Amino acid sequence: MKKNLLYALGVLGLLSCQSNDLKPKDLRIHYQETATIDRTSQTTLTFADVDDGRCPEDVNCIWSGRAKVDLALRGAGASEPELIKLCLWCAGELNPGTSLPITDTLSYTYRGQNYLFTLKAVEPYPASHTAPTPKEDYSIVLSVQRK
Repeated sequence: MKKNLLYALGVLGLLSCQSNDLKPKDLRIHYQETATIDRTSQTTLTFADVDDGRCPEDVNCIWSGRAKVDLALRGAGASEPELIKLCLWCAGELNPGTSLPITDTLSYTYRGQNYLFTLKAVEPYPASHTAPTPKEDYSIVLSVQRK
């Protein structure tokens, strides 16, 4: 009995040391920067574009505005990336060519692997007392989870 208990504890200990790809991973990606989201399949994600129409933080607006980002998903050997659109506060806007809304969260299958992308932040937040932010100064915080 003691031998079985020690064996079970040893197996549990080994299992707890293994990495779990199911945990979400928050990434900070700068404009035009590429991050690896899956080392096994060599899948990368590039912050390709930003369209920031949010109300400046020091202004009272009727509508909060929205911030859209385009992400390019590419695997090893892929000639062209697949584009993903995410958006903070895009009420009712649709992805071009589809009837799917643009939201801050997207469940997406790429090369047989399911991912959950969640756009958490687009930075910097606009302010009325500064010039418009050049795209090169933007970064995003994105959660990527393999499902």
